[in-house]
Amino acid sequence: MTMQEAEHELFEEYSLKITQLQEYLSTNAITRSEYDELVNDFSDVEAIRDSIKDEKLKIHAENLVSALTKVLALV
Repeated sequence: MTMQEAEHELFEEYSLKITQLQEYLSTNAITRSEYDELVNDFSDVEAIRDSIKDEKLKIHAENLVSALTKVLALV
């Protein structure tokens, strides 16, 4: 797998997680406070970095999560 493919896969994985959280919130499957807690868990950069072996992908994931956290704060 190339670095670009790995980055795309990583982006897709976390995009899906965001979409799922937003869907749960919009259908009242979770409360706003539960959503906020899950977003905080999701944006735990260190936990995400620990789950990735490639150092370049760790840095990319950190940047991705930082950007997505800003977007999630607007929801």
